[in-house]
Amino acid sequence: MVHDGSFQVVEARVAPSADRATKEVPASAPGPERMASLDAFRGFIMFWIIGGEGLMAGPQALGHNRIIDAIVYELNHTPWQGLRFYDCIWPSFMLMVGLSIPFSFSKRSLTQTCCQQLGHALRRTVVLFLLGSVRESVSLRSPYLVELSSALQPIAIAYLVAFLMARKSWKFQASVGALILAGYAFLLAFVPAAGIPAGTYALNHNLVHYVDIALLGQKHWDIWPYAPEGWGTVLSTIPTISTTILGLRMGELLMSGRPKGPRQGSLGESDFCAWRSATF
Repeated sequence: MVHDGSFQVVEARVAPSADRATKEVPASAPGPERMASLDAFRGFIMFWIIGGEGLMAGPQALGHNRIIDAIVYELNHTPWQGLRFYDCIWPSFMLMVGLSIPFSFSKRSLTQTCCQQLGHALRRTVVLFLLGSVRESVSLRSPYLVELSSALQPIAIAYLVAFLMARKSWKFQASVGALILAGYAFLLAFVPAAGIPAGTYALNHNLVHYVDIALLGQKHWDIWPYAPEGWGTVLSTIPTISTTILGLRMGELLMSGRPKGPRQGSLGESDFCAWRSATF
């Protein structure tokens, strides 16, 4: 310690042992970076889910023109046959669910074991499923476990299936996804029901509707406000799983160390497959 006028200079020496201890402290491993495109995709989908179509419905109320009318037309579900932009929001959301799994899996792998990650996935699945039950029960003012044409419950089931496949090879994932779609198409095309010939796709007169009535009850269907639109529940969850698996594969491609060019080509092919499955 040295005195210099009004100033006091203090010299501190660090013990060698403390210095060594400081050097031996390992730096924390950096977590995986967020992907801006995935966040943008998530925000784009959620914008339409929470009612983004209202931005165009307002101008249409002030006056009609071809451009606004065409946009509003695409921002409503097709009554039954056909495909509009708004019909692609749901498969796009499930694609996003699958896309997110590899990133979440990679991040949690830094701090959790496989059993801990599985426990987290199971808890999330149960919570989402029960939230669907609560929403249906509150909406219909009667207790129901399964929500008709649910969003939360298919998300829960498809998320869990995709999570369980996250450690499988891409060939296994592709095979399961293709078999699921093929099996779904086979059911609709070749399996009849009471009073419903095989290959019938009429509104509320098809195998999907028959299975829902048989398993969930006619009373439940009769009080459901969206019954005239013919949305399915039980069998309709099958292609939802396939779409989520496709998203899982796309997420793994984005995280891979492949060159940019091949990844873009593979994702382009995956986008085309997703569009085709949505149109089906």
